[in-house]
Amino acid sequence: MSARDDVDPKRIGGLGVSYGAYVMTQAAALDPRLRAVVLVTPPTDIVRQNWLATSKWGLLTQLPCYLALRLYGQSLDMMPKDVIARVAPRPVFILGGELDGLVPPLMVRELFDDAREPKELWMVAGGHHADFANTA
Repeated sequence: MSARDDVDPKRIGGLGVSYGAYVMTQAAALDPRLRAVVLVTPPTDIVRQNWLATSKWGLLTQLPCYLALRLYGQSLDMMPKDVIARVAPRPVFILGGELDGLVPPLMVRELFDDAREPKELWMVAGGHHADFANTA
């Protein structure tokens, strides 16, 4: 995008939702051309997130989910919780749902706590997983 004539390279932002927010955090940590980032329901740790999301059925679903992540080739060396601070001094806007069963509010708040200024957090009351347009 930064090479296009109709794009101001100093005004490129990134938006990621759920797993896309996981990847967007990694991309922003590595690429300073992203001048601002919006992370919607961002998992801080994909293994922990999948473990929590599948906990209702215990190891019966947790282990296959973990194995699928590993077989898929999911990199575990750039967890958003470990790299979010690298995005600063670019602004980060983080959104989460208070009733999200896939990415618990605790994770969203942890990522916000690990981010550096400038940053903003919006926890949507009554919000589930990325359904904020219908809720707020």
